[in-house]
Order: sequence, then structure tokens, then C-alpha cells
Amino acid sequence: MSNELEKIKKFMTIKRDTVEETINDVRSTKFAIFLIAIAMALAVVQTLLQGLVVQDVLELIWSWMGFVTPSSLRIVLDSIFSNIVFPLLVIILAFYIGNAIKGEAESLNHVVRAVGYSTPPLIISSAFSFLGLTGNPWVIVVMGFFNVVFGLWFVIVIVFALMITFKKGALTGIGAIAISAIIAGIATGWVVLIP
Repeated sequence: MSNELEKIKKFMTIKRDTVEETINDVRSTKFAIFLIAIAMALAVVQTLLQGLVVQDVLELIWSWMGFVTPSSLRIVLDSIFSNIVFPLLVIILAFYIGNAIKGEAESLNHVVRAVGYSTPPLIISSAFSFLGLTGNPWVIVVMGFFNVVFGLWFVIVIVFALMITFKKGALTGIGAIAISAIIAGIATGWVVLIP
């Protein structure tokens, strides 16, 4: 476990040798999947609590204007599709689309390891998001700041990791993720049609 934590630490500081070694290490696949699962689980729980337990300011404004707030079914499905189905589709599509545009990633597992070891900032961001359940405006402002910081950190790390995963460089990795996100967004976006 300490070895994996050391890998994460070096991965987060964008040390090329460690990032490349981790992405190419077959033994790192299980831990990468574990990190992705933690990020998804935290995001699902946080989204469900935010949607079902605490009514946010936007929902209050919508209800005052006469719009119907989302049903419990929509909140649950939206949480599942946004935090589980969407990221899984993005990861799988990124590999196939990246290779289709000549990115030359060796395997889907290479992409999984790149994404998995990039998720710690998202995990920390999700943990901070639970503070939003307090309803305190100052806490929400601080939480928002940390979410932006860790969100940017995640973007920087994953772009770097995908630049190494896709041998043709950063633009291929960014292109693969962007196109995959658009397709996955269209595939999962129908949830908003549920009343």
C-alpha cells in the first residue's frame, strides 16, 4: 500500500519517469480501478445527498418561479449516469477514439491506469463537497475554492498522463477525451427528460 501511495505522490507531482512507469506497470491496474471506484462512489453519495437531502439555492429559485423540482427518480438516475456511466464511457471511448485518430495507446488498461492514478484530486474534491451539506455560505465558498483548485490539478495531471499514454502526444489525448466526453454526454443526457 505504501508503494502505491508513493506512486500517487509522484504521479501528482507529474514526474515523467514515475508516471510512465505506473502507466506501463500491469500490476498497477487493480489499484487504478480501485481509485476510480472510490471517486465514483464518493461522487454518487455526495450527489444523492445534495439532491435528496439538501435543497440548494438554485432549486429554491426554480421552485419560487413555479418550475417543478426534479423527482427522486431523476436525481438517482442522474447521479448514477453522471458519476458512473458517463466516466466509464469516457474511459472506454477515449482508448478507441484515441487509437482511431492514431494516438497509439498500447491497451485499454494503459488508459485505465492513466485515469485511475489521476483521480486523487477528484477524490479530495468530492470529500470537500460534503461540506456543502452544512448550508453555511462561507463553508460553501471555501468548498468551491478547493473544488476549483483540485479540479484544475486533476485536468493538468490527466492531460500529462494521457500525453504519455497516447504516443502521439497531448493533442491526441485531449482530442480523445474531448470527443469521448461529448459522445458520452449525449448518450447519458436523456436523464434530464425525466420530470
